[in-house]
Amino acid sequence: MNFRSILLDNPFMILYAGLLILSLIRYRKYFDTPLRVLPVLLTYMLLTETFGLLIKYSPDFSLFMTDFHQNNNWFLYNVYGLLEFLVFFWIYSRYVTAFRIRYFVNIGLLAVLVVSLWNAWAYDFMTLSQVYSYWVSGTVTTVLCILYLLQEWTTTSRKYLIYNPLIWISIGLLIFTLIYIPIDYHRFLVVRDGIAYKAWTRPIHLSGIYIFYGCIFMGLLIMDEMKRPARK
Repeated sequence: MNFRSILLDNPFMILYAGLLILSLIRYRKYFDTPLRVLPVLLTYMLLTETFGLLIKYSPDFSLFMTDFHQNNNWFLYNVYGLLEFLVFFWIYSRYVTAFRIRYFVNIGLLAVLVVSLWNAWAYDFMTLSQVYSYWVSGTVTTVLCILYLLQEWTTTSRKYLIYNPLIWISIGLLIFTLIYIPIDYHRFLVVRDGIAYKAWTRPIHLSGIYIFYGCIFMGLLIMDEMKRPARK
């Protein structure tokens, strides 16, 4: 399969690359805020997806020595999932200032750490989706997204909300997390139990991807200068 065919089969790669470029163009508008880590996350995401496609389409490229796991790329996405959680956890823990979240973030981070360690011990981190870890980290992220949206809705003038990129990111991340949780569990069962891969998973997953990263793209495209977090 040639490069053109791979892009046609995975058009979201164009969105990822465009999003990274846009994040660098707009960087001066948020370089002194917690959002400054966004280009790093997007770069890592693009590299993860690139290596993931290499593993998927190239029979000579694999993370494993055995043929049984030749096309398995879960290790890449498990690492990215943890990194993505830590990045957004750090951003929201600084921007959510209207609510007392100190105990929640401490307990939430501890819960993610404990469940992630158990998940990696119980189910191979290299070859299986860390589905239970994602459930916990997704729950923590969802709560923080909702708290941030409530905070901005009650403290910021409505006409300025649309120009806040973190509002767009929060909406996209919230929708994607709710969409991906059942898909992630299904994929886990496919690898662990060998059940049939359902045809509906890919189009729904792709819809979640386009919604999430489309929201980030729109937020960066129309953003005003990002404000720093308010003092707690």
